[in-house]
Amino acid sequence: MKKFISMFLVVLMFVSSMSVTSFALDPSPVQPLSNSPKLETHVQEIGGLTFSNVVKYEEVTGYDYYSKPVSGIVYKVTLGVGGSTATCMKSAANKTDFMMWRDGFNTPQLQYNDSNLKTGGVMAEGRNRFLNLNTYGITAYADESNANEQWIGGLVWEFDVVENRVYNGQFNAFYSITAIVDGQTYNYMLILTNRPDYQNGTVAKPAGAVTANPDGTAVKPAETATAHPGSYAVYINDVPVNFEAYSINGSSYFKLKDVAYSLLGTEKQFNVVWDGSYKIDIGDKSYNGVVLLYSKTPYTITGGEMAVGDGISKPAKLTGSPLILDGRLISPTGYNIKGHNFFKLRDLGDVFDFNVSWDSSKRAIIINTSESYDPTT
Repeated sequence: MKKFISMFLVVLMFVSSMSVTSFALDPSPVQPLSNSPKLETHVQEIGGLTFSNVVKYEEVTGYDYYSKPVSGIVYKVTLGVGGSTATCMKSAANKTDFMMWRDGFNTPQLQYNDSNLKTGGVMAEGRNRFLNLNTYGITAYADESNANEQWIGGLVWEFDVVENRVYNGQFNAFYSITAIVDGQTYNYMLILTNRPDYQNGTVAKPAGAVTANPDGTAVKPAETATAHPGSYAVYINDVPVNFEAYSINGSSYFKLKDVAYSLLGTEKQFNVVWDGSYKIDIGDKSYNGVVLLYSKTPYTITGGEMAVGDGISKPAKLTGSPLILDGRLISPTGYNIKGHNFFKLRDLGDVFDFNVSWDSSKRAIIINTSESYDPTT
């Protein structure tokens, strides 16, 4: 019996050894850097990385899995995919680690075994993560291999359209990505949107870019301001709409509920709900009540929509209620005017993916719900 047990243990150890060896020699899906595509159009250096096919970017306050602000600047970057040129994220430093968080920055790893995806790490930890990168439409390229023939020091991620992979029914993907470049940490809210080829050449700085303050912090809007009544010609799918709108520090703001009411029945309709029982902590502040937004959902009429303004200037204060879009905290600049939340049409177009453009012949703002948001129009 003892002899049998001894032989069994020997066999078991041999089989285990074979499994580990086989696993370690299994080729990694990471590709050598020499195979990576060139960054050709709309190339932009943002933080510690360089991106291609940049539609726009801005510096924002980012929130982690626990709804706490992420330390340092967070870059919100929109990239176009689906054209003839590759859409990539690249580091020029060999000592680089890319991590993609599945449910927001700092997702607890105890809850999600592979919550962050890396181009570094040992084979036993990295292999499944590499495979997950492929399922997200990401191909990783790196510049060297270790003794186990695993590519390390990842320098390039290439993004592609993933079939049926959409975010809120609008985007092809939404990623929270951390890049550690030579020991320096950079955070990115990366949005991939399905777009055709660009018609113009490479730009030095894409539309919508926000300049940081000298100390590196993002530029913040004024806490309080005066809202001056404005008269704006607006067409939604070729139908004129008369909004109550205000000009605040040179930008035009429109009532959130009026926009939701006007888009009711279109492919980009959305609902707005105030939930006073919803409690949330953001940083060191606690909020009782939030504005819940639901994309692709009919708006529930509450009364008072599309009311005509009185033509009098009014005090405006930055919106104090958190906005939760389909379960995700968002932070477009908004002002509360006489108890109602007002936002820029372009910001709402970006959030709900309808196009906002300016027609110089009509001298009017054009909203087209059959087109995706395009910051260049």
